[in-house]
Amino acid sequence: RRTGEAEEHFLWSKASEGSAPEHRDFLLLEVAKLRRGPKVLATSVIDRASTGELDPSTALATLEEALRLTPGDLSLRRSIPPLRIELERYDEAIEACESVLDDAPEDSFVRSLLGLAMERTGRPDEAERVYRDVIQGDDKSGITYWRLGTLLMARGEETEALQCMQRASDLSPMTGAYHQQLANLMITRGRSDEAATYLGRLAMLNPRDAGIQMQLGVHAGRAGHLERARRALAAAAEIA
Repeated sequence: RRTGEAEEHFLWSKASEGSAPEHRDFLLLEVAKLRRGPKVLATSVIDRASTGELDPSTALATLEEALRLTPGDLSLRRSIPPLRIELERYDEAIEACESVLDDAPEDSFVRSLLGLAMERTGRPDEAERVYRDVIQGDDKSGITYWRLGTLLMARGEETEALQCMQRASDLSPMTGAYHQQLANLMITRGRSDEAATYLGRLAMLNPRDAGIQMQLGVHAGRAGHLERARRALAAAAEIA
């Protein structure tokens, strides 16, 4: 019989292999017993789901079973909405968000998820109101600025959309997807100076990516930043 981390890894693996439901539930309960508490379990499940080690359906089943064993635990309850959204169970995600917000009305993470679920169910006006309320109470919520920005961009409200997306990039320096999408938007609009800014942030996260360095060199050059362009193009050539 395996013990400790080895046993836990074995159980996670078996639970993710598509076991029969009754066997999977048993394995998930065994995993829960090995955990040191609901918050640690929730963190582990989300981490494993984000890396693809655990499929979203199994991750959600684990959290819901753990919540049944520890009813009312807030850390578990706030971990459920993102998985329901990923599985396109939007009405259930809204219900889960509202349940958390009944007990923690200022939780900006869950409030932002509520807006996202509303947006996905075709309620953009309500989603926009939720996003703006979140930002008013927490102006450091980069992901909420991004969600609001993409919603406004889809409506054609480009000026404010770009402001929101740029704010999200400023607040989230480690989120390369924001920098990449902003760089692409600036390139298509002929705004090379701003494109170079976001390509520079992306290059800091991916210093060995020749393609990013090449793009940075091109757009820094077009913006007149010749020394920066020279360094980026030299880096691209060295990597290639």
